[in-house]
Amino acid sequence: LKLQFLYLIAHTLPHPTTTTPYTMARVCAPLLMMLSLLGTAAGQLMFSEYVEGSLFNKALEIFNGGCAPVDLSGVAVELYRNGRSDVDRRFPLAGALASNGVYVICHPSADEAVRAVADEELVLLNFNGNDALVLRGADGAVLAVIG
Repeated sequence: LKLQFLYLIAHTLPHPTTTTPYTMARVCAPLLMMLSLLGTAAGQLMFSEYVEGSLFNKALEIFNGGCAPVDLSGVAVELYRNGRSDVDRRFPLAGALASNGVYVICHPSADEAVRAVADEELVLLNFNGNDALVLRGADGAVLAVIG
């Protein structure tokens, strides 16, 4: 295994109706894979990308850093709005995620460049900087948190 260092790639996409850009940051998949090797089998899923652009330019990427596919039945993304402790919205996932694969969820009104790589579009996927997102396993364990 060749070790690779952490790096950050910032992509700037123009907003479709204004000249204001929004950015998405991505941590390289090889590093995420190395970090995931430290977790348990249930903890192989993690958020690998968070996009919070203007208007509906919202997306999440979930990464499977494990050595085997993961069944997404029972796995869900939970949205906690405005610092609240109760779940506002829950997005159940389905299917399987291949080893070292990603699953991308975006808002259907997101920029076409974002929608082009999405596996699923959810109208209810609408969050901002004071909201928390939790990736919860089928057993109820918290696998990842943003916010």
